[in-house]
Amino acid sequence: MRLTILVAVLMSGTSFADGFGKIVGQLGMVEGSVLVDNRVVAKNAPVREGATIEVKNGKATLLLGTGSVFHLSANSKMTVNQFGIRTDTKKEGGDVNLQFGRTRALILNKGAETKDVRIMTRTATMGVRGTEVFVDVPKDPKMPVQFFTIEGLAKVDLPQSPSIEIKQNQGVSTGQGTKAGEVSVQEPTMNLSDVKKEIKNQGMSVAAAKTPNDMKKSLGEFNRDPPVNIPFPRFDPIQDRSVPLKIQPRFCNATSGVCQ
Repeated sequence: MRLTILVAVLMSGTSFADGFGKIVGQLGMVEGSVLVDNRVVAKNAPVREGATIEVKNGKATLLLGTGSVFHLSANSKMTVNQFGIRTDTKKEGGDVNLQFGRTRALILNKGAETKDVRIMTRTATMGVRGTEVFVDVPKDPKMPVQFFTIEGLAKVDLPQSPSIEIKQNQGVSTGQGTKAGEVSVQEPTMNLSDVKKEIKNQGMSVAAAKTPNDMKKSLGEFNRDPPVNIPFPRFDPIQDRSVPLKIQPRFCNATSGVCQ
């Protein structure tokens, strides 16, 4: 005899994945079409750990922690892998993955408290500890990824190769090498003058101290999760008329685990 289990998924305008991950920042500025986890958002939208921000057209400013600012240009996609106090260095920081597009990052330090932020790309990872950098990741995987340090000091970590230190007003580009897993290093196709023009043309020239709310909402406020306003599903006739519940049946075979 085949035992079948009926699984009912209750939906009230949200999915079970909503609200997962702690809030680590917000989108301080949004212009044009900007999505967080494939949903259109507006200014001041919260950003959770694990979220993916995609700028279709326009631009956005991502504020993380207590002073890490990422200006994202049009046609950019970035995932916040993690952000908070690192267990290894005990510093505030995190990992963001720039899948494609361009970002101008300003990592602000306070006195002796330095941050440890890493910008990951398909070829290399840029380690930033209080500086201003620019990263360009073309959508075409055959095109090189370009890293620039506009102010301060940063380093680029390569797989199976020594780290490259990038001082102020310097840049480097990385691409796929001739062997599998190998990364080649060469001079960037842009110079610092090109970078500054691109920052201006893409609307990423807003200074960190002049971003919306002057970073007030990122000064430790996101270490505590504010309440999320998601209606709780109720089996109540009146409530169901205002927030309709949808039941999506799924028939699962208890032996094989296969659901239809």
